[in-house]
Amino acid sequence: MIKWMDAGAARVCLLGMALALSIACSTDSKAQSIPLEEGIFSSQLHLEQAGTDDTAVPNEPVVGKVKINTDPEPSQEGDVFDEPVTTRTLDVPKPDAAARFLETAPDVTSAAKYSSTQTYEYDLGNLVATASADGIDFTEAAALIAPIKGVIRFPDELSKDKIKITYPVILFLHGRSPVPDSYKGYDYLAKDLAQHGYVVVSIDAASVNNEVVTFTRPDEADIASFPPKTLQRWLPGVDINSPPPGKVRIKWLLGLMRAKYASGDASSLARGQLILGTLDRLRQINQQGQKTKAGAAGPLNVLKGKLDFTRIGIMGHSRGGHGVVNALRLKDERLKTTANSLAESIRKKPDLFENYPLLVAATKGTADLAVITVSDKFKKALKAHNIFLATGSKGDGKSELYGFKGGFLLAPTYAGSDEDKPKNVPLAVLLPGCDGDVVTFDGAKAFDKNRFGAKDDQAPRYQVLVQGANHNFYNAKWTSDDASNYLEGPDFCKSNAKGNVRLSADAQRNSGLFLIDSFMRYHVGREMQFASYWNAQARLPQAACPEGKGSCDERVVLTVQKGGSHSKTIQSFNPARDGSSFNRTVVLSGIHEHALCDLPVSKPPNPFAVTTCTPEQLPAFISAVGGAPRQGFLSVADHLELSWTKIDASIVKNLGDLSAKGYDSLTFRIAVARPMDQEVVVTLTDTANQSYPITASNFSDALHNLPRRKDVDVKIPVVDHPDDEVYTEGQARIFLNMVAIPLKAFEGVDLAHLKELKLAFPKESGSVAITDIELQNFGRDELIASKTGIGLASSKKPEDKVLLISQ
Repeated sequence: MIKWMDAGAARVCLLGMALALSIACSTDSKAQSIPLEEGIFSSQLHLEQAGTDDTAVPNEPVVGKVKINTDPEPSQEGDVFDEPVTTRTLDVPKPDAAARFLETAPDVTSAAKYSSTQTYEYDLGNLVATASADGIDFTEAAALIAPIKGVIRFPDELSKDKIKITYPVILFLHGRSPVPDSYKGYDYLAKDLAQHGYVVVSIDAASVNNEVVTFTRPDEADIASFPPKTLQRWLPGVDINSPPPGKVRIKWLLGLMRAKYASGDASSLARGQLILGTLDRLRQINQQGQKTKAGAAGPLNVLKGKLDFTRIGIMGHSRGGHGVVNALRLKDERLKTTANSLAESIRKKPDLFENYPLLVAATKGTADLAVITVSDKFKKALKAHNIFLATGSKGDGKSELYGFKGGFLLAPTYAGSDEDKPKNVPLAVLLPGCDGDVVTFDGAKAFDKNRFGAKDDQAPRYQVLVQGANHNFYNAKWTSDDASNYLEGPDFCKSNAKGNVRLSADAQRNSGLFLIDSFMRYHVGREMQFASYWNAQARLPQAACPEGKGSCDERVVLTVQKGGSHSKTIQSFNPARDGSSFNRTVVLSGIHEHALCDLPVSKPPNPFAVTTCTPEQLPAFISAVGGAPRQGFLSVADHLELSWTKIDASIVKNLGDLSAKGYDSLTFRIAVARPMDQEVVVTLTDTANQSYPITASNFSDALHNLPRRKDVDVKIPVVDHPDDEVYTEGQARIFLNMVAIPLKAFEGVDLAHLKELKLAFPKESGSVAITDIELQNFGRDELIASKTGIGLASSKKPEDKVLLISQ
């Protein structure tokens, strides 16, 4: 095993990645920060302000190549962002304490305060990172060289500021894809953020995607000795006799082998190091500036003293999302690369480092790595190739800290160890409902396993299910429709199928523009105008909807888990967190079957644990197609599964004498397995036996497995939509999503003395999973007070308070 970690640092177990399951293609301390906008929820997060260790920054400017792109990028097919989106105001009633929505979120493209620079294409040297086929312990890790390349945008006014104002930093990381220039596919996000005061970097991770240092397939000598049948078996469909026999043919065949079988760093350790290495380079620019090889001030020298490393946001797409997870875990206790590990990797496979000939030459002549790495020849080669090592932890186990204020995982890969969860960092996971690439929907696992932090962790977590979105279209360079090409997916995800719910490429990027940029601007920039959306109290803006017409909240199902003191668990169906017996506090009535299922804990030696249920998982929730879950129930949180065959089955929770003081919403997560749509009547009763029933579908779109607006004249029992009949046996993708009901909607109930919660199912049959029954504080009272100006609004009945039960 290569020793690539600081001797004094403890082993860090990070989340791994299973190729068999998902092969995804796809500060200056004296500077003054931009004042944060004050307003509601300003005390929501109490995150520590990260410091930086400036002694780790080389005392010299960063040498690199930077090209300013004066010509606009060619527009991609379906990209509508060259023209502004026309919007109109949605009708939202006067703020009402009992209403689902209190306002419409603003369009992120409105009220720009800056103009954006053109994209700056940078090449700032080469990072020595590490890759491993093992995503748990990182055994047999090998060094690779990852160029610090990508594009950057920032406010044009930044270079004109004469006062010490610093700007937040946002980084994007693409996934594993053969598409050239994948890192340029998020420019529609970067331009908007730059126009609102952010420095935005999109990292080129092609070197990690093409990683072959962990390659265990043959070398050139093996290729030369293999019989044609062996080569043909490994390369089916390839004419192995072209080109003619010789060294050229051997290299060609070896290249095909590596392209086919390379792991692309399945552990995504190198991706996490690449994020942190890019920040290290930016911090050096912030301290020392940037210059060209000739010694002149470089184009990025204007960033000197302008970057705020206490406000950083990172977004990763696909395997890039896995890299974001690793970066958040490495931020406090970083893994270090060494000159010895680099020299060892070069000696083992010198042909993989052919772009660095001086280094290859410097490793020849002796087998003693210690002699090689202290030689002048090796040191000069490092400098000539502009190579630097991944920074490790300091002696006390703490490295220089970066102030990560938000992590956004876009259709991420995710598997492996559950240890070392990100702490005090708001985390959002976006699940494209028609993802045809990461078909195991690892993002659902990422949310479920990270939704609760430590008791002192105040950061919220989010799951965002976007119905009709595929894996690729969020990147403007990834134009292939993975959902329609995926044969095992449901028909409603195929754009050529009748009744499909697909989003076009431009509509998908419109929604992504709002979701990703508003998340960053709220959590990183503290722009409070987006707080109400991320607190589940605002409609989507029209610009985020298909064709910019009408409301489309049924398209985007948001689940919010507040941190620390902002939430209180009523029933989680996890004995360790509930602190009481399920059977003593919960009564099931009319339920035909039920099962309690745990959260699978993945850690060595079992990195791919699965859910276990007592007595056993109900048939409606068992989902495996082609050997791996691809449809059906895909969440993994600890939960209760229920199945019934007659009207008015129910679950009743004894609350004792519970006070809801300090909270404004009753929330729970539900997954509908059979048939496709359900209804839940939620009733709270106080100790004086005053009760009030609420129809859950008036407050959530979580009860429908397709993006369908609720009909105004729906009656109970609910009648299934005829278009859903083909999917009633579990062909849909099913997730645990949130229902959130304002407590003030329960009119007449004494919220300080709650005795009972009842969830009744008026449909004659069905199967659902339930978890995370909680009280949460979304800041509703503060928002209403700020909008009315007259204090807290009085309690009113919801416009459609409950559906009358008729048998």
